[in-house]
Amino acid sequence: MPLSLARLVLWLLVIVAREPWSRFTQNSPSTGPPSSLREYQENGSLYFPGGPFKRPDGTADDHFGDTIAWYLRSIGEPPLARFVERSESQAYRLIWMGFPAGKTVVVRLQIHSDRTAELFAKQTRFDGADLLFETKDSISNAAVDGFLECLNRGDFWHQPARESPEPQMPDGSYWYFEGARRGEYRLVYRRTPELKPGPFTDIGRYLAKDLARLPDSIISIPRGNRSEPARKTARE
Repeated sequence: MPLSLARLVLWLLVIVAREPWSRFTQNSPSTGPPSSLREYQENGSLYFPGGPFKRPDGTADDHFGDTIAWYLRSIGEPPLARFVERSESQAYRLIWMGFPAGKTVVVRLQIHSDRTAELFAKQTRFDGADLLFETKDSISNAAVDGFLECLNRGDFWHQPARESPEPQMPDGSYWYFEGARRGEYRLVYRRTPELKPGPFTDIGRYLAKDLARLPDSIISIPRGNRSEPARKTARE
């Protein structure tokens, strides 16, 4: 495991160890600490069905996925697959970890079966789960359509789960982009994709910049296609 990734895992474990579990919201399956390793792993499976966290050699890295699942739970983020099961709803979430920027940003779009949608954005320290920033907005139909068009351009549902070989670098960002629709779940992991912005990074930018309108002081994502006209904003 590269040194930077090992440090990331260690910091996430610190979050899990020290987080006050009483802060869990109604989205969480319980309000106390995990009573066993089994409960810890089952929570990971709830958030990340199918074991999407794989090492470059294809073997499972569930320990890492389980830790991120506890982090999401601690900040009140629901499992996407559970949200959309047996419905025409869709849900997408960007988990952006900046290292050594010292922050984690989570942006989630929930598209309901009637085409109404809500956008949630949160920020914490890289090594903590106390919310430094939180917002919720209603999203217009036009903005939802624009996001889905961007998602198609980025070919999200056919992207490989991770790059091979994975870029090796000491610092940078970690992208975990989730999608869930009609019983299908997918997670795409990329290491500092901002270095080569394109259709995939534009998906994350659409969520974080065009819809959530997060300032560069929270998250900075360059636009891949600079010739593309401005997109619909959340309220248009």
